[in-house]
Amino acid sequence: IRRSPRRILAIALSALLSAMAIMATGTFIETLSRGLAASIAAPFSSADAVLVHADDSVDVDELESVPGVEAAAPSVDAYGRLHANDTTFDLQLHSLPDDEALRWVQLDDGRWPQATNEVLTTSEHLERFNLQVGDTVSFEITPGEMLQATVVGTVTTPAPLSGMPWFVAPTDFITQTGVPAANYIIRGSVSPQELAQAVNSQFQLDGEDTDGMHALTVQQHVNDQIDRETGSTGALAFMLTAFVMIAMLAAIMVTRNTFQVLLSQRMRENGLLRLVGATGGQVQRTVLVEAAVIGVVSALVGIAIGFGLGWLVASFAQVAGGGIAFSPWWALAALVATTVMTVYAAWAPAAGLRSLSPVAALGEAGSVAAERGGRKVVSWVIGGLLTVVGIVGIVLAATRSMTALAGPLVFIASAAVLAAGLTVLVPLFVRVAMPAISAPLRAGGPVAKIAGENLVRTARRSGTVVLAIAFGGSLVLAMLTAVGGGVASFNKQMDDEYAVDAVLVAKDGESISRDTVAPIFDSKTVDAAEFSDSVTVTTTSESLPLTSLTTLPPSVESSLATPAQTGEVLVNPTLLEVAGMADGDAITVRGESGQEVSLRVRSDAAMNGLGFV
Repeated sequence: IRRSPRRILAIALSALLSAMAIMATGTFIETLSRGLAASIAAPFSSADAVLVHADDSVDVDELESVPGVEAAAPSVDAYGRLHANDTTFDLQLHSLPDDEALRWVQLDDGRWPQATNEVLTTSEHLERFNLQVGDTVSFEITPGEMLQATVVGTVTTPAPLSGMPWFVAPTDFITQTGVPAANYIIRGSVSPQELAQAVNSQFQLDGEDTDGMHALTVQQHVNDQIDRETGSTGALAFMLTAFVMIAMLAAIMVTRNTFQVLLSQRMRENGLLRLVGATGGQVQRTVLVEAAVIGVVSALVGIAIGFGLGWLVASFAQVAGGGIAFSPWWALAALVATTVMTVYAAWAPAAGLRSLSPVAALGEAGSVAAERGGRKVVSWVIGGLLTVVGIVGIVLAATRSMTALAGPLVFIASAAVLAAGLTVLVPLFVRVAMPAISAPLRAGGPVAKIAGENLVRTARRSGTVVLAIAFGGSLVLAMLTAVGGGVASFNKQMDDEYAVDAVLVAKDGESISRDTVAPIFDSKTVDAAEFSDSVTVTTTSESLPLTSLTTLPPSVESSLATPAQTGEVLVNPTLLEVAGMADGDAITVRGESGQEVSLRVRSDAAMNGLGFV
């Protein structure tokens, strides 16, 4: 290594890039997970336990009377729209506990809310919405119902919250819209575990009933939320791991080919070692030790670079809210995998040195003979079997005929088997096909003829190069396929879950003439458009305060899971869940003429995103 460092540069770079890819992937995933956990835990950072799936029977005073409980408050979240400066934004509202000991935000500027209709947000959100402290804004939590509020200050959080923009408002401001207090945060004077057990015991709750009301520690609650939220993170980790595997396979090919060329150049030197008494095994071990040293040193450098790269990508993607995460397990995996990969890639070229004759010290004539070798039928059989097994495993995993856990594991294992089979099979195939490929080159003149003859003479090296390029092309194609498939799947999901792309609604109940919207309907970007009628109504239901009823356009009606029946009013599932109602519940609506009609409510996914019922 010291005498010819330039010769092993390609090997060192391959090992370095492999370790860098593994460490960068691990650092990004760990940083993303830590940021997600910090974001979820932020609203509970001042509490020790959480009472989830709470019903109307829960009372704060009763909670605070439980031994070990110092303070308790409802934790309410609501989604809606912010109307400010003639612009509308989607946002999330978080409740602000009255008890300062349970407040999870820190006041930066202004003051704490002193009235129900006073809210807080971050300075970044104020700048985004072109607002200032003291401005009045409107919130639309229930469709058609506006709530006025005044921004009285700015706050910061223990960790950046992911998702859409958000405001903090007094609990009563949110619950007046009908949004229930499903969770209660609790602060105690005992350990979180003891606190949760005390609450469960006081209210005779089953702490193991995940669907019913029960108390658990904040850490347990955050872990449950992370389990629900990490589906996309797991898919991302799986996709990145697949790319790393392809990159490592390409690195194996590069390393193997480089060692093969390197040992051919050292044929006379290794022959001299055999001439002075070294055994074939000793010569082979010198090459393997050389590969191990290159792998370890390159891996250490790659780990350092990969760690910085992973943190940089996470920072640019704005998912590093929980701080940078260094995982020793990913570092160990990068070190071991890179070293093993380098030694494995050098094994086959080094194995040929066991039978190297001392006569090789006279020249390099033996290099060609060593490369041509015998074509073993067993190599074709093993390569073919591995390839078939790998393809079958990938097909089974891709058809999702397995469990959610087994599918990705089978896919990764099958991909590794397929790669191993191609590693054996492709060079053999290239050696067979190379004479036919080089034959037409003879008509291209002396240069092309010599090039064709070199391809035949060094068919094994050519096969290794072809395999490395094939794996590199696979990496690019896999990335393009993943991106294209993800976009197509997202578009299909949007088409399946949302019946329309946009809804035009007139202000103040005015009608819309066809001439007014004709330029929109006639544009090339609109595939279809339909009119529907609407009527203003009131209802006696406080949980589902409807303000209007709209007839369903034919395209929406055809997408319903169950055809609409006379006497039904259809709403989106989220609205019905927030209202605490179930399919079939009765609701009375009153028209402008004063006539009352009793209707049955029913939810349907086709109503998602319509903005009306």
